[in-house]
Amino acid sequence: MSILNPDMILLDGYLSTLQEYLLPELTRRVEAVTHYLSFRSTKIIAIEPTEAAVALGALAGAIDQCLLHPLQMSERLGLKHKK
Repeated sequence: MSILNPDMILLDGYLSTLQEYLLPELTRRVEAVTHYLSFRSTKIIAIEPTEAAVALGALAGAIDQCLLHPLQMSERLGLKHKK
């Protein structure tokens, strides 16, 4: 946060269902470890979870793993590749 200075941080999916427990502690810890000027305008909010949002989040995670580690994904699918 100190480097990127975002306007907003969104908690989505399963994290948003735990917002009443997470938000107070998350806000306290962020305030403790960031410079006040870089944090004071940043909003930390939770958006309501929907099945579509959770599914899209899972899909985004799967795509990231495929792009970051394509050989591991092909091995999981049982595809052979040359070494």
